[in-house]
Order: sequence, then structure tokens, then C-alpha cells
Amino acid sequence: MNLVVYLIFVLYGILLLYRKADFVYYIPLFHVIVDISFFYMGPGSLATYYRGVILLIFYYFIYKKFRYVFPLKSTILIFLLFTGLLALQSKEMLYSVKGYSQVLFSLMMLPTGYILINTKKKLSRLNRQYIWLIYLSVIITALGYIFNVGKIFNYGEDEQKIGLLVSAGLYSGAVCIALMPLLVNSLKKNWMRIATYFASIALFIFILLNVRRTAIMITFIGIIAFLFTTEKKMQYFSYVGATLIVIVIGSIWYGDTLKERFAFREKAGRFDSDFYMTEGRYLEVVNLTGEVFSFSDPPESIFGIGNNIFAEHISENKIVRRMYHTDYGRLLYGSGIVGLLMYLF
Repeated sequence: MNLVVYLIFVLYGILLLYRKADFVYYIPLFHVIVDISFFYMGPGSLATYYRGVILLIFYYFIYKKFRYVFPLKSTILIFLLFTGLLALQSKEMLYSVKGYSQVLFSLMMLPTGYILINTKKKLSRLNRQYIWLIYLSVIITALGYIFNVGKIFNYGEDEQKIGLLVSAGLYSGAVCIALMPLLVNSLKKNWMRIATYFASIALFIFILLNVRRTAIMITFIGIIAFLFTTEKKMQYFSYVGATLIVIVIGSIWYGDTLKERFAFREKAGRFDSDFYMTEGRYLEVVNLTGEVFSFSDPPESIFGIGNNIFAEHISENKIVRRMYHTDYGRLLYGSGIVGLLMYLF
């Protein structure tokens, strides 16, 4: 199977060299394909560096375009310069630079989109890639349930393989569902819109079965925000109503499994009103905020604790504790109040 992965990597490399700036339209699926490859190759493998190399070459093809004005240009460049300097003097420079590259590539997507996707036709072309991402997510997740392949989903005594994306891998699909009202406008034929509509429902059911609260909330927030801002409220409310009916009818096949998984989370206290107080993300934010804003060591509070940016969980090239799982935590620890304010403003 690794041979197939290598072949796909080569094809994407050729596509990048051929399309150059137009490779931007293939980036959404590219990220999902690379994520899938981790199932076969593992973290820290060729896939990790391959993604970085491909994006680096892509930015090389378009870097001259960044001289144009784009939103928050000065703020973005100052933030990247500041955090980049911190990464270079980190005690764990290799890990810090790796983390910095992820921030750099991700953050530069904002001006990339602004500069390259500047017409309605180009936006529609990009939107169609997100629609293909929905189909791909449905297929690779469904294969797991049908043929018992892929990542293991384990809640209590219920163990099942759920395809080649881990639970968090469905976040990208959740974002696409949240954008569905906008994405379908790029489809001209009704049958394609209907097919995409049902594919989105199937993907949302898989997200429910994974009981990923973040992915579920992404979908709800996106749809609700659209419903309250669109001028065609009644039309889209009727679509949501029809969707709920389909989901309820479909629960004949998946309802028991969903109840079992929600019951397991409930037994673990995840639905209690104060459950968040035991969450690692909550605790890390509270403890770190107290440490930084106590100003017991002013330079560290202002510029970062040990300036070990993006490698706060590493010591002497070894993982020594849980990494911070929030942007707030990682930035406040590594770049201090200055870096956090740059990020926010």
C-alpha cells in the first residue's frame, strides 16, 4: 500500500509543477490525502515532510504576488517575523521550526486566497473542490464501517474500524458541511446539488457516530450563522427541516449505535454541566493564564516562557508532557502576551 501512497505523492508533485499557482484549487483534497497517508506511514514519516515541501514549492511559485496589498498584511508579516525569530532561538529549535512552518503555511493561506481567488468563477472552482472533499470523506469513512478497515474507534466495549481518517480527520468535512449553502451555488445541475445534499447528510451522520463535539459544533455554528444572515430564510429553514427528517428516518439503521456511544460519553460525565472543569484544554488555559499574568517573571510573561515556541512539550528531543491544544495556550506560552496580542489583532 505504501507504493500506492508514493505514487499519489509523485502525481501531486507533477500536478504542482504543471499547474503552479493554480495548484491552489487542489490544496483542500491534497491535505486530506496526506492525512490519509499517515495511516500507512505514521507521524514523522515522509508524509510529514512531503506536505511541507509541496507547500514550500507552491509558495515559491506565487511569492512575488505577495507584494500586492492584502488584508492585515503588516500585522501578519510582523507576527510571522516575531514568532520566527523566537523559533530560531528556541531550546528545541528543530521542533520549534517545524511547528513554525505549520503556522507559516497555514497563515499565508489568507493572503493566498485573497490574491488568487479574486473572481466569482475562481471561487466556484475552489468550492467544487470542497464538494469533492465531502464525497471523499464519506467514501473513506464508509469503507471502514463496511469492510472493517482503517482507524479503530473505541468506546467501552464497542470497537469498530471507521475508515482511513481518524475522528479528528472529519473536521475538514464538518467545515465543508457548514459551508454547504455557499458551496452548492457552484453546482449548476440539480441532480448534482441533490447528490451533494445527501452526501453531506451521510457525512454528518458519520460525524455524529464519532461523537466529536467540535466537529458537530462546527456544522451547527456554520449552518445557524447562515440561516440568520441569508435573505432566503424560509427556503433554507425548509431545507434544514427536510434534512432533520432524513436524519431521523435514517436512525433506523444507526440509531442504536449512536445511543450506545452517547451513553458511554454520558457515563463518563461528558454531558454534566461542569464537565469542562475536568477538560485538559480548560485546565491548561486556566493554569497558564494564572502563571503568565502573575508577572512573576516579567520577560517570560511578555515574550514567552523560555521562548520555547511551538515545542512546549519537548525537552532534550523527547516528549515530556501533553502539548497545549489551543492557539491561546501555545501562543501565550511560546510568544507571551506580545505574540498573543499580535495574533488577535
